[in-house]
Amino acid sequence: MSNNPYQSYPGPGSYPQGHYAAGPTPPRVMAPALALTAVGAINLLQSIYAVGRNLLGMNAGGPPPANIQDNPDLMKIYNAMQPYQGVINVAGSVLALICAVVIILAGVQMMRRKMYPLCLTGSVLAAIPCLSFLACCLVGEGVGIWAVVILMQSDVKRSFS
Repeated sequence: MSNNPYQSYPGPGSYPQGHYAAGPTPPRVMAPALALTAVGAINLLQSIYAVGRNLLGMNAGGPPPANIQDNPDLMKIYNAMQPYQGVINVAGSVLALICAVVIILAGVQMMRRKMYPLCLTGSVLAAIPCLSFLACCLVGEGVGIWAVVILMQSDVKRSFS
């Protein structure tokens, strides 16, 4: 080795097909991973808010929706469900909270290129409207589908350890 401080490093040798050197995450994987983490974080905040509102009973006791007031069959079902509405609301909020945590973990692991099944699961969860608050605004669907498309590419699959 020479003592020249300006000498450039020749770089790593060539890798056989399908083997990748550990290194920084490529931008095409990093961008959807960051977006997935952001969607999960926003979902987490909204889920915490929803759990709190439902535990405090702020969503209970309202009038029935206008679209069912004229239908006696639907009103019968609505009135039968009233005693269980609080439990249903809290359970749905807690489920959304759990999904938000999985989405965040998936984004972080996608940046690290580890735990491929978790990354795929989190991407799909981000796109389901009932489980992801941002999916109702088409943000979750876009980010979730984007992450799934990136994760399905064969070279990205191979880069996960």
